Amino acid sequence: MQINNETSYVDLNELEHAYKIAARIVSSFGDTYLPTFQRLHEELQIRYRQRDLKSIALNIANNSIG
Repeated sequence: MQINNETSYVDLNELEHAYKIAARIVSSFGDTYLPTFQRLHEELQIRYRQRDLKSIALNIANNSIG
């Protein structure tokens, strides 16, 4: 796990891996673990939106130079 000195930061690949593990845990052990799965799901959605938004911003910036 990569740790940023300013804040704790989990790499996107690690987050996706944890998400898959959490899904298997919910499948095997039930709804008790659903809140953990939900939190990982929400964090992934945030990260994907941020990545997509950054990509859009960079595309606009690169196309507007001149």
